[in-house]
Amino acid sequence: MSSVKARLLLKAGVIYGTLKAQRYHYVTNLDYTLIMPLIGVGCDFLLPRLSKNLSIETMLLTGYWSGTGTASKEQHVVEPDYKLSFLNIELQLGAAYRFSAENKITPFLHGGFFCNQKFASNGLVSEFYDGESSAMGLRLGFYAGAGVDFPVGKHIARIEANYKTPEINPQKRGDARTDIKSVFGLSASFLF
Repeated sequence: MSSVKARLLLKAGVIYGTLKAQRYHYVTNLDYTLIMPLIGVGCDFLLPRLSKNLSIETMLLTGYWSGTGTASKEQHVVEPDYKLSFLNIELQLGAAYRFSAENKITPFLHGGFFCNQKFASNGLVSEFYDGESSAMGLRLGFYAGAGVDFPVGKHIARIEANYKTPEINPQKRGDARTDIKSVFGLSASFLF
């Protein structure tokens, strides 16, 4: 019996989140609702010697956050409909547990660690995150989710829902603070 079996994992989906940002500069508060279609490729490593129900997952995801929100400036002037958009590249590493490997429809839980890098596509977000560069800094966090696997021909399809914790910025500077919060996602995947 092989100790590790690897399966290719292709994913597509959409996630929804809110972004809260505060800065000492002329914009004092931003409040956004964002949606991001995403695609990804990864590997699911089965560990039959350890457990027939346990696997390790790695995933590289990319997507494009976009949305509108309000900006509060000095003297509490609120300006609606500020547009925000940026590219997101994310690496995930975690574990999955399948409850019944014998059934055709297999429920599972999974969770792990993520790190991502965002790149600004408009001037406002670039200024807000960094002030000089379109790269907006590394963010870290955790994800957890649940779903089902089911056979489609010789392959396995997966439907899942996920939640991500608010992001941590290890490179935070000064009084600037920008956090993506309340991130929920739905996705479909194929395992080959």
